[in-house]
Amino acid sequence: MIANRLGSNVPPTELTTIRDALHEGRAVNPVTVREFLSWFDAKRRGISIVARIREELESLQLSTVPDIDEQWIDGLIAFHLSGVAEAASHTAAGSIGVTEGVASQAPDVEHLESKWERREAGYRLSRFQAANKPVVSINPEASLEQAVTTMMLNDFSQLPVMVGERDVKGVVTWSSIAMRSVLGKADGRLVDHMIKPVVLDGDASIFDAIQQIVQHDFVLVRDRERRIVGIVTAADLSLQFRALSEPFLLLSEVETHVRNMIGHAFTIPELTAARDPGSTHVVHSVADLTFGEYVFLLRDPANWNRLDIKIDRGAFCEQLDRVRGIRNQVMHFDPDGLDDSDIRVLQEFSAFLKRMEAISS
Repeated sequence: MIANRLGSNVPPTELTTIRDALHEGRAVNPVTVREFLSWFDAKRRGISIVARIREELESLQLSTVPDIDEQWIDGLIAFHLSGVAEAASHTAAGSIGVTEGVASQAPDVEHLESKWERREAGYRLSRFQAANKPVVSINPEASLEQAVTTMMLNDFSQLPVMVGERDVKGVVTWSSIAMRSVLGKADGRLVDHMIKPVVLDGDASIFDAIQQIVQHDFVLVRDRERRIVGIVTAADLSLQFRALSEPFLLLSEVETHVRNMIGHAFTIPELTAARDPGSTHVVHSVADLTFGEYVFLLRDPANWNRLDIKIDRGAFCEQLDRVRGIRNQVMHFDPDGLDDSDIRVLQEFSAFLKRMEAISS
């Protein structure tokens, strides 16, 4: 089991309290994914922390709805008891029993099944922050002036026309208003200025949503209870893809600068000697080293002196190792992306390496 924030090998007290309450038939309030992660002293759903959380949930026969990997980080998840009878039968079938007078046998490791649980591989629309923000709407009986005022006050480009939280009558946009105005029909009822809404379920693939967003500039997002819970615009799409792509681009810059530093200073045999002890991959150039091997190579004072640069080796290698840790997180496709502090590390280290390369060239 994973150590809780006090360092003991027991599940977080919040989880055991939830389990006990559900067994007693008492209601349990949902929590946000972010709060749930905090019980494990985590901020993001990296692949390792999710695996550890699933282990704890399984040990307490608990499950979350939606799955912790599917919900937006500030979205709510509810807790349920797993099928106790099913879990018990699964345990009985998979356990190594001790019959009377017979010694326990060690498990056949080669034939043990992996505990990997099947995941949804797609990136869902519900992961967008904008798909989980309360939607400002207007009633069909409102005036056009009210709609225009609401859009101007909130800097909206579109405004859903709704009755309740599920019934969308249409959407008013600046474009739809402008087209009627050009035709001399700016007056009239609000419903005369509406366009047909594009509504997608939150579990729709982002790739399915992109085409609709590009074509219509926005989509409305509907949850499992068919409530309209968000609106994703082309601007939101741009910001989301910047958040997803920026770490990869910054890491590419950093790695290229590091390779430029190392590549001209060492021979192929010297680079080969920097490989991990258990590695057998062939090294043809510095590009064949892993990021960890860059750190290993440069931590050696003799190797560092070969670079002939007057900066502190310890501080440089410490930051380079921190970047290596961030790189591992990025390459495991953490669904919540990076903390702002990690992005700043990449931005600042990349800028630092650019300055070094400019001075030495």
